[in-house]
Amino acid sequence: MVTAVLVGAIYFLTMVQAVEAVVADRAAVTAGGVPQPLFGLVPQLACIEPTGGTYSYVGRPVDPRSGPVVYFGRADGRLAVWSPESGGVLLDGQATALRFVQPGDTCS
Repeated sequence: MVTAVLVGAIYFLTMVQAVEAVVADRAAVTAGGVPQPLFGLVPQLACIEPTGGTYSYVGRPVDPRSGPVVYFGRADGRLAVWSPESGGVLLDGQATALRFVQPGDTCS
């Protein structure tokens, strides 16, 4: 009985360590400054360019002049982006456009 409990605990701790390693690997930032791609999701650096006046967003506001954001893709007509200042944000895809940039570029 004790042996089975010890084997189960070792198995559980090994699985926890493996999951942590996979999550840490996926969260690592590439040399380009974006997270590593996942199946069907390739993050890119982009600058936000409003095409009209004000635009709606879900999350904290993003200042388009603050620098590039990480673009993850479209969701329900919105642009899914992330920046260190605002975190994850969904932008109105009809009132904003994205200009893709290289690492080190600035948005002006």
